[in-house]
Amino acid sequence: MRPVRLRSVPAAVTGVATGAAAWSVTEYAVHRWVLHGPFGKGRLSKVPIGGIHRHHHGDPDHTLLLGRAAGHAAMAAVGTAAGAALARWLPRAFAFALSMTWSAGYSTYDVLHWRAHHRPPTSSFGRRLRQRHFRHHFGAPLGNLGVTMSWWDTAFGTEVAERPVTVPRRFAPDWLDELGPEFVAATGAPVPHE
Repeated sequence: MRPVRLRSVPAAVTGVATGAAAWSVTEYAVHRWVLHGPFGKGRLSKVPIGGIHRHHHGDPDHTLLLGRAAGHAAMAAVGTAAGAALARWLPRAFAFALSMTWSAGYSTYDVLHWRAHHRPPTSSFGRRLRQRHFRHHFGAPLGNLGVTMSWWDTAFGTEVAERPVTVPRRFAPDWLDELGPEFVAATGAPVPHE
């Protein structure tokens, strides 16, 4: 193992920033143009990843722990392999910082996404994330495609306007009211509109 050299610190910091930016683009692009594109209801809808995503929209509370763990392991392996490959052409500290931050971006996304469905918000960020994501699931599946961040939705015009959302009773968590009065469980009564 090589010792860390002081001059590699700026390269690593730049790699972390680049990896975080790369993950944010990946999260939005894959969700919009792959999972809600050809793998959603398009020509590649029979490929397993499309089925997993469609199943998630049909039953957002269903979680496969083994599948999630496999996803984390696979992304760590991809990050390691990408870092080794990039280190052939780029400074080693930059290459590994970029690839491992990108990989950690996936894990961060997965944990936040799982929590959005299964745990009440504990901060204003958590509340906003859940509000945006519930609007995606229960009102506008082609909007709010950035799960952990909203800036790409803003940039590409896919941000969903804040409006009332009715959550099917079977998917309405007991903490739904913490998202605000515009989020209601289906009761058969009409949803108030502004």
